[in-house]
Amino acid sequence: RRTPPMTQLWLSLFDLARKRRWVLPAVLGGLMALAALASLRLTFSENIFDLLPQDDSAVVEGRLALERFRTLERIVIDLEAPDTSSAIAAVDQLAPVLAKTPGIRNVTSRVSEEALIDIATLYENRMPLLFDQAMREEVEAHTAPGQFEKHLQEFVDSAEGKGGIQATTAQFKRDPFRLQGLLLHRFANLNSGFSVQLVRGHLVSQDGKHALLVAEASIPASDSGGGRALMDALDAEIAKLPPNVKARVIGGHRSAAENSATIYRDVALTNIAGTLAVLLLFLIAFRGLMPVLTLLIPVSMGLAPSLVLQGLLCGEISAITVGFGATMLSISGD
Repeated sequence: RRTPPMTQLWLSLFDLARKRRWVLPAVLGGLMALAALASLRLTFSENIFDLLPQDDSAVVEGRLALERFRTLERIVIDLEAPDTSSAIAAVDQLAPVLAKTPGIRNVTSRVSEEALIDIATLYENRMPLLFDQAMREEVEAHTAPGQFEKHLQEFVDSAEGKGGIQATTAQFKRDPFRLQGLLLHRFANLNSGFSVQLVRGHLVSQDGKHALLVAEASIPASDSGGGRALMDALDAEIAKLPPNVKARVIGGHRSAAENSATIYRDVALTNIAGTLAVLLLFLIAFRGLMPVLTLLIPVSMGLAPSLVLQGLLCGEISAITVGFGATMLSISGD
């Protein structure tokens, strides 16, 4: 009976390895070295969308919604300090550095004077429509003796610096008694529920101890790996703030980074505990390391060519895919 070609090939290789015992270790060592080099070219992707079918309509719509709904990419930073000046100084220190950080598209640290003028211009012509008895009393209070100097000082304090006192004076001449503020106060019930004040163009809480900074990331919140790197860079800059300043970071990137760190920690713990338990079981049951090597060598030889091909052909692989692959290898080993 004729031996099949593949069987004959493997028998020849077996005879070669038996006669020259250095051949098999050399081949296996070379394969492992090649796998190690190829693995260096691999980058691990942690974007959940990479695991989903790219031509599925639901996946396409979901990815498109995330790309267009930029609110998910916003990072809100609350800076708390003992006083208003310290909070604003912390914003001014962090904003320019954050704007240069890779992964940040733009940073909003203050409301520009142009935006304030646009808002005021939009509503100032509607003021007579709201001039009722309550508003008349408010106007009389704003124009009482001594209010002129008070309003002038408030205008000076609210200058954002760009354009200096000239821009402030120009705005003050248009509305010296801040009557436009009375109009905008009528729309307070339409806001989002947050009560803030503008101090030199910055968004400051009513107690003056919190200042707001908003950044828009170019990294999607679904990319936990990129988000984790971005949060590490942000935390490094926050650590440079004065000791009396506390920072709170809110957003999808922070949540994704914390969830990712928790998953990594849990997986590392369970893998180490499981590996040590299996090794202990092998040592107790078989009283030797050879059964362990008998299990690990085939698994390693299956993993090594996969890393070589993935590294040479693609250069990127999903971290979740690697986790599932390791699980499948363990099951096949069992």
